[in-house]
Amino acid sequence: MEDREQLYALLAQKDWEAIGKVIYKNKKTKTQDPFLNQVTEYFEAEFFTFAASLPAAERTKQFEFTNLIIELGQHGFSQSFVDRFVDERLKLMQETKHHALLNYAQSYQHRPLAKQIIKSFMQTSPEAVAASLHENMKIRATEVVGGNAKTIRLFKSRQEENFYEAVRRVFPTYHPYPNVALSCVLDYPAIKDQLSEKAKLYFFSGDHR
Repeated sequence: MEDREQLYALLAQKDWEAIGKVIYKNKKTKTQDPFLNQVTEYFEAEFFTFAASLPAAERTKQFEFTNLIIELGQHGFSQSFVDRFVDERLKLMQETKHHALLNYAQSYQHRPLAKQIIKSFMQTSPEAVAASLHENMKIRATEVVGGNAKTIRLFKSRQEENFYEAVRRVFPTYHPYPNVALSCVLDYPAIKDQLSEKAKLYFFSGDHR
């Protein structure tokens, strides 16, 4: 893990984004390292107190990175911290009238506040709820035929799929495309004369994320 003196400096500066990166990077070794456990506990104990005094815009910025770590599903935080984080972010999104409030609430429907928010939307903006449900609806058709399957998974790993979903939730107005080849988005004939031989080989090799 990172130099402990550097981490002490980050703790003193209350640089939550940098500390969160350390926790995420070392999540697998946290159980064997008492110091990392202490850092995580400190983060959980101080994060909300620190953020509470900030203006809404700065609070939103502080919440975004930690939210991305939580959405990835591979963090070292306790469940009680995650539950409180979701509730506090819901309150913040209400306060700032965040456009993704409904989507975020629907992602955490087990939280009482999220249920209240969804209920409120159903009463005041039922069309928004219907549109959201339609957007998230997945339709699958399966034809049973003989022989081996001819399809492969879009995502190469569970972590890659978690990251895709996290990006969608953090940036709901964008639509990311996973595993798209460069040749699908760049016009090769238009740029080929400006590419080195190495770049040309890379352009057509495998998938690019």
